[in-house]
Amino acid sequence: MRAAPPPPAASLPHRLALREAHGRRLSPRLLSDLSSLRWRALALSLHTELAPSHSSAVTTLSLDPLASRYLLSGAADASLALYDLPDLPSPPSSHPPAPTPPLAFLTPHHDGVHTRALSSVQWLPRDTGAFLTAGRDGLVALWDTSRLAAACTFPLAAAVASAALSSAPAAPPLIAAASAAAVTLCDPLSGAASHTLRGHAAAVAAVAWHPRQPHLLLSAAEDRSIRVWDVRRANACVRCLSMHDTREERARRGGGGGAAGGEAHRAGVTSLAFSADGAVLVSAGRDHRLRLWDADSGVHLNVHFAGATNTQRGMKQIALSGGSSLHSTYIFFPSLEGIHTYALMSGKKTGVLKGHFGATTCCVASAHGERLFSGGDDSTINAWTPPPCGVVRPSAAEQAFAAAPPPAAAPPWEYHPADGRPSTGGRGEAEAPPPRPVAAAADVDAWSDDEEAALGEAARARTPAVRRKRRRGS
Repeated sequence: MRAAPPPPAASLPHRLALREAHGRRLSPRLLSDLSSLRWRALALSLHTELAPSHSSAVTTLSLDPLASRYLLSGAADASLALYDLPDLPSPPSSHPPAPTPPLAFLTPHHDGVHTRALSSVQWLPRDTGAFLTAGRDGLVALWDTSRLAAACTFPLAAAVASAALSSAPAAPPLIAAASAAAVTLCDPLSGAASHTLRGHAAAVAAVAWHPRQPHLLLSAAEDRSIRVWDVRRANACVRCLSMHDTREERARRGGGGGAAGGEAHRAGVTSLAFSADGAVLVSAGRDHRLRLWDADSGVHLNVHFAGATNTQRGMKQIALSGGSSLHSTYIFFPSLEGIHTYALMSGKKTGVLKGHFGATTCCVASAHGERLFSGGDDSTINAWTPPPCGVVRPSAAEQAFAAAPPPAAAPPWEYHPADGRPSTGGRGEAEAPPPRPVAAAADVDAWSDDEEAALGEAARARTPAVRRKRRRGS
């Protein structure tokens, strides 16, 4: 007997429904595909809205690393807001969300700390009991969250363009602050600056600690360079990243390390961001380029990202999504047009998120679930989440195949795209339908001549008359 025709190619939602119906655990590959799909489907959130609190452009954002529950935001008017983010409803509510007001809101008239625009905010890497702020007034402050008061401050001689807290698990935190053409290291335990890293020929715009090697600090500056420092040694620049230091160039030279120096971009560098696993580094510059680097070797991976227009003076906060692999990770790049989204390893542009009235100035991605937050020139903070169903709607053909009844021996079931779960129509728990019959290898060529002729006649009957005439004419 002839085997039943194979089903149409199933999409990810369809495969999830079949797996749930058969009671199987989802494979890591399928979970990675689902997360990637959810990141690509981001849209303005239907269940999270943050009440406006700032009166000028939002300049910096930070999510707590423990649960991504608390959001810090800093603005050009030197104000600071702290939000307790609402949980995502399940199932999603049909009513518009009520705006979430900030838990705390501090202004220069109330906290008496910062007097000019905030350039950086960051939670302590392993605790929500403290957070860091830095501003254009040349002040770096470490705050006690419970008292909402500055525990220690570090006044510097020039405006602070960027600041970052180290994440070494077995060592006290160290603050790196980019001020003028140098990077100052501040020790919260002693309450004083420990030493200064000098070597850049122009203002430093961004700093970032290496996730895998906590003693390494990276700095990016207007002199087009990205420098790697070993903070265990005084003023020790161990490497300068060069856009010409590619794998092909190293192979041509016969292997070995990269060049001693060089330019990372053709204009000032404004952004540094590591992937969640610390394997790669992304940099952005005013040459309208995003560049991808091997974080350990410093090799330029030579991936092209189109349309990364960047006219920012000073630090621009970009974000990388979490992901089980680099191939399911995305870059979120704020710009005048919105938030450009790129696949990390291929450079493919997957979309532009538009929601601000004006330029998008900064963004931050959650490490716990697919959520993104962005700040803009319109002084608002937008939340971005996948559609309420969690995945994009399957096509009509996929829905028809998923809703098709199984063989008579199996209890009826169907797939509902709204919640992605199979149902038995009120007859108890869903049972896995038996697998659809598949032709055995030995039966592939066991067709009779009569069956071949019948199949050919059926195919010719489905061919439009116009196409048959064309064939005869040719």
